[in-house]
Amino acid sequence: MREVKLNSKTFNYILYTSQECASSDVFVVQLHGSGEVGNIDGSTLTKVEKYGYANRWNQGERYPFKLIAPQATSENYKNIMLNIEAELLALGAKKIIYTGWSKGAIVSIQALDMNPTDSTCTHPNIKSVSAVVAMAGNISCTPDYNKAKDVPFILVHGTDDTVVKYNCSKRIAEEFSILDRVNETILYTIEGGNHNSAVSHGYDRNSAIGKKVYEMILTFCSAAPEVPARIPIVKTEFDPGLNKIVFTGVNGVEY
Repeated sequence: MREVKLNSKTFNYILYTSQECASSDVFVVQLHGSGEVGNIDGSTLTKVEKYGYANRWNQGERYPFKLIAPQATSENYKNIMLNIEAELLALGAKKIIYTGWSKGAIVSIQALDMNPTDSTCTHPNIKSVSAVVAMAGNISCTPDYNKAKDVPFILVHGTDDTVVKYNCSKRIAEEFSILDRVNETILYTIEGGNHNSAVSHGYDRNSAIGKKVYEMILTFCSAAPEVPARIPIVKTEFDPGLNKIVFTGVNGVEY
């Protein structure tokens, strides 16, 4: 089922649900980039299906979780997460996993970096976050490390990204890796990848990176999720044709 909801709490969204996830109380929120910003009248809502799991759902993929793809306007982007959380809790969500690309990744990360003592933070009241998967994102304000330490956190980024620099994700991973975290931060690095590489590979279950990311999301969806392997930074190397994939942990161990 592809349900289009318009003008709900000043934002529009598409909800994807099927027989495979009808009883699931896990929601994956897919947040788009600045290129998919739309109008409040809903006339541009299909732009949210350009990338990510929403795009792949339209190609026939189905998931064991409910997927929601909201569309922000240029005016409400900074407040959309508060609206999403309220909407999902009303829909019966028990777990909420945030994922997004580019600006959507930055907003996703805000789900765990909200620090009420930092005036630059826009959403200090976000509470319901089970995991964050950020594609080519950056951190936008001072992290609340106490809040973030229990939240699984995955980043995907290309080294040749000229829009959001790769060092943004690398810095986040390094900062979080020194914390006493229950779930370590994992950074999947795409050697030679550009800004779109994180999206094209991160959401593609047929790619090595996308397969790893999806497997982690399924772990987060489980009733009693296992703690991911304690690998603070995972380096992914490949040539443009994906003929060579090597997952290397910080200790030089290949996976």
